[in-house]
Amino acid sequence: MKQTDGTKTDFIPVTGRDAVRRLAALANEIWRECYAALLTPAHLDYMIATYQSEAAISDQLENQGYAYFFVAHGADEQAGYIGLMPDDDALFLSKIYLKARYRGTGLSQKAFDFIRDYAKRHGFSRIWLMVKQDNERAVAAYKKQGFVITEAKINRLTADFINDDYFMSLTIF
Repeated sequence: MKQTDGTKTDFIPVTGRDAVRRLAALANEIWRECYAALLTPAHLDYMIATYQSEAAISDQLENQGYAYFFVAHGADEQAGYIGLMPDDDALFLSKIYLKARYRGTGLSQKAFDFIRDYAKRHGFSRIWLMVKQDNERAVAAYKKQGFVITEAKINRLTADFINDDYFMSLTIF
């Protein structure tokens, strides 16, 4: 595993129209790389348009209580991103994505540390997420962080698209 070299990592809140535009472009780039082997092109287009387009991100920020953060690592202000949303006493980890060159470097550990700290600071007792069952790398990464599978569920998105997801949870102490 490549290790981060002590380079400063920051988590920058996504605010304003320009930041939302940059986030949507980053999401498009990362999702197309991450999910090329897991989703059909049409399913991937649907997911990006529905959940990670400028309009979707703006709606999530303005109307659904989401907080998004760029993961800035050294000179790269867009090494990845995180999306979080309050859900009663829990924090929903909606998105955590890094560019391919940062995976396996330890940067994801810094991101998870940030997420745990955010949850604690905001009084959440647990963090939960959904992940595609066949996304083995992500499932393994979440398990490494202490998440456990609490449910396997088929989510019908449309007549044409379904996701076989695991729901995973982590209790915050």
